[in-house]
Amino acid sequence: MSKFVKRVEQVEAVRFRGLTAWGEPIFDERRPQWLAEALERDRSERGSVTVLREDWKPGLAVFGPGGVSFCGAGNWIVRGLEGSLTAMSPEAFAARYKALPELVDDEKVAA
Repeated sequence: MSKFVKRVEQVEAVRFRGLTAWGEPIFDERRPQWLAEALERDRSERGSVTVLREDWKPGLAVFGPGGVSFCGAGNWIVRGLEGSLTAMSPEAFAARYKALPELVDDEKVAA
């Protein structure tokens, strides 16, 4: 029987912290360009992110290839190789990804 190893995938991710009193999303770091563009897209487009301001479940709706995923406070928005977006819980994110050292140049990382 042949054995295989899953290909290493480099992703970009940002942690969602919640909404301000005015309903604006708060993130751990400066909002990356890809996320700013996703927030501007029409809600029906794949790759869009919509702010949910309902009192019963505030957060973000992330429209990815597998459908819509909910992103609550503390969850991560992950951008894959082809630009696909998904929301992940902190536990799922930590089990799947680890941070790249700051000194690593993007061009030196094998895809």
